Amino acid sequence: MSDRAILKGPSGSYWHVEVCRNERGIYLENGWQCFLTDHSLEDNEFLVFNYDGNMRFDVQIFEKNGCERVDRSVINSHQESAFPNEKRKQSTSRKSPVGSLPVHQLNPCKNGPGTSTSFLRTQSLIKEETDMILETTTESFTSKFPYFKICLKKSSVQSGFIQPIPLSFAETNLPKCSTKKMILLNPKGRSWEVMCLYNGNRYAFSGGWGAFVHGNKLKIGDNCIFELVDEDKMQVHIF
Repeated sequence: MSDRAILKGPSGSYWHVEVCRNERGIYLENGWQCFLTDHSLEDNEFLVFNYDGNMRFDVQIFEKNGCERVDRSVINSHQESAFPNEKRKQSTSRKSPVGSLPVHQLNPCKNGPGTSTSFLRTQSLIKEETDMILETTTESFTSKFPYFKICLKKSSVQSGFIQPIPLSFAETNLPKCSTKKMILLNPKGRSWEVMCLYNGNRYAFSGGWGAFVHGNKLKIGDNCIFELVDEDKMQVHIF
């Protein structure tokens, strides 16, 4: 059995894929390889599929370092041969019914007005500012316990609710098991149970993390320090 689904990538472009089922489970094909190729996905990168209804999925991509990939236009490797006599032009966005969506809606320009070059440069500057604020805010923090610092991103506090854990901290202080229950304590001493996931190359908080976010009214840009005060317990300092 199979169904058709639509994947929306970080760039905002769409891909049609076939959702197949067999005795081993559910898998994607017939369009999935194009999605992989167009996003230059590599081994051990992490994807989160947020279901929007009507067989539509908003896909978030996390790179090997645990950071979410920034939005950027995607170049389809098959587009040039599909239109051999037409010069590349910047695509314009327009609304289409789901049934008439093309397999790829792409912005084929690498340079020029509205392209990703200036956008990526802006994102880089924002990241530098964010890192500087985090360092200034938390530089005076010290502890006898292991700890790590993060600045919350969109994927941490919206939709997917997944929080990557720095690999440098996790490899030294966390066990290599696929799932582990952890207790997070907020500054007032209230506790939340979350699941710590391990997939062989990275760690992240998932199940229960959304409840912690809502319970503490966390938002994008909040700075947190996670202090491992016991084998399965972390004190969270929120700035």
